[in-house]
Amino acid sequence: LEGACLATGSADHTAKVWDLASGACRSTLKGHSDGVTSVVCSYDGACLATGSLDSTARLWNLASGTCTATLQGHNDGVRS
Repeated sequence: LEGACLATGSADHTAKVWDLASGACRSTLKGHSDGVTSVVCSYDGACLATGSLDSTARLWNLASGTCTATLQGHNDGVRS
């Protein structure tokens, strides 16, 4: 489990990245204006994608915790 992580989305408009070995929160990703309904990590673990009820998807750099892109175009919440 060394280095392994899990990402979760929440109605509080954030996604969190958790360290599986310690259970500690590695980072809190803020930027969505509504609940985060989906999260998926890239195969290499460098990037996270989130979907939200704010009708956007966002791409995040996990090393820095910054949003690298906001994908717009949906007319309703993004769930996957």
